Amino acid sequence: MRIIKKLSYTILSTFILLVACQDSFLELTDPSQYTVDSYYINAAQAQQAITASYASLQKSGVLNQHGVHFPDQLGDEFFATGFAAGYGTYGPISNLIINSGDGFSNTIWEHLYEGIYTTNIAIDQFPTIVEQDNQFTQEEADELVGEARFLRAFYYFRLVNFYGEEIPLQTVPGEERFPAPAEPGAIYQQIEEDLKAAQQVLPTVDERRGTPFLGKATQGAATALLGKHYLFLEQYEAAAAEFAKIVNGETGTYRLVDSYRENFIQSTEINDESVFEVNYTIIGGSPWSVNGDNVNQDESELYTVSRSVNRQSNARYFFNFAIRRDMVSNGDPLLNFEEGDNRVYATFWGVEDGASYVDTNGETLAWNEQSWEVVEGGCYGLRKFDQDEARNVNWNGTNLRLIRYADVLLMYAEALHMLGRPDTEIAQYIDMVRMRANNPFPEDQPNMPSTTQTGSLPPVLDLMQQNSWSMMDAIIHERYVELFGEQKRWFDIRRWDIGNEVLSYKPGWRGEASYFLPIPQDELDNIPNFNTGNLANN
Repeated sequence: MRIIKKLSYTILSTFILLVACQDSFLELTDPSQYTVDSYYINAAQAQQAITASYASLQKSGVLNQHGVHFPDQLGDEFFATGFAAGYGTYGPISNLIINSGDGFSNTIWEHLYEGIYTTNIAIDQFPTIVEQDNQFTQEEADELVGEARFLRAFYYFRLVNFYGEEIPLQTVPGEERFPAPAEPGAIYQQIEEDLKAAQQVLPTVDERRGTPFLGKATQGAATALLGKHYLFLEQYEAAAAEFAKIVNGETGTYRLVDSYRENFIQSTEINDESVFEVNYTIIGGSPWSVNGDNVNQDESELYTVSRSVNRQSNARYFFNFAIRRDMVSNGDPLLNFEEGDNRVYATFWGVEDGASYVDTNGETLAWNEQSWEVVEGGCYGLRKFDQDEARNVNWNGTNLRLIRYADVLLMYAEALHMLGRPDTEIAQYIDMVRMRANNPFPEDQPNMPSTTQTGSLPPVLDLMQQNSWSMMDAIIHERYVELFGEQKRWFDIRRWDIGNEVLSYKPGWRGEASYFLPIPQDELDNIPNFNTGNLANN
């Protein structure tokens, strides 16, 4: 079974599992080889174990390549243009026509479970390292266990929201090779237990700042993910309580940075708004050797070509997916960027008076030269996390901001709304996000309106009155425009169960059956006792 058969390549580079002779009274071992139990004996190897746990974030099925594309394509933000590599697979995915034999979907399953395997090894081995290396303290071990448990919770959170809860649960290396799906509620309980345990031992972000460890998991990251977990389970009181810890500063100091664009460029990574982000770096070489599967790489570059206008192979466009203009400015008012919203300049290529782009031929393309008439009315590209100048490969080192303080504020507002709190109380948290959107971006390209002009967004209560919106309408709108292209929209659609309203135009939409990916066929074939699972899309 792939979830335990295929080990992390990082770990494979450091040990080889022994195969014991079961038929002989004499057991022979090769002293030059290692088992999991014999390898980890000192503090340096403890760091290798936690590095492997983080490295799984950069796997192509987790938060690189396919793992990035799927949430984009499943929702209503992007559509497949058919103009670049990968359309043959991503076209059907964009239309929600997915089957259990789909290779990219299988990659998501496989790599998330590899991440779980690496964290299980780390959690299992840290206590034994303390016993063998007096330079590795219990306090250090506890903190690393907290990081590993946060990461394991994230991998399971991702799995359960892609495939549903009828999936295998593994928490110890070497467990049953072909485990049955977990009992109802078991995956959710494990996520909660891991995050609560992580909260107890992880440092605050303030304790990380000014150290080489800024960017690793913190108490605030565990708290934000736990609140999000409760929100998805509709446990709103518990969710609000977790988000309040962050808003009230109990888990460290977070704030919205002055310029919205700072959240998507390399020079301002791990800023005061960052709760947790995946660290990428420019390492060069072949882009296909740095997709998270290279045995020699602990870090990877972020694959951006299919989410943006990074035209590597064609002077005019090389991108798989784009955004219809009418979905941004002429469609459903809930899904519009309002006039005077500066965020549009940081989010899209091709908007009026927006950023210019230097293509692979060295030609500077102004905003009105970035028009792609692949659908009636044209479309935009995604500027977020992209670079303004093409590189020789379709990758860049911009960190992927996984949880931002703005996201936390909007989730907090949602939880409070679900608890029936007054609109005036909820509005303050939404307005923190909205009013920041009016700020100019002085660090952006010169001669753009957004570098000097102040936006004109009204406070949320005024917006609600103008449009006859409920508070929930306002939350849906604000999450759409604030978090566009950040892998949030698909999960929001499923959590709110609004697929019939926003996804019915897709040929493969079949109601709730389309909210989850099918269990990979290889897993169904290899697990004799796998009698359930998500078969809805098969």
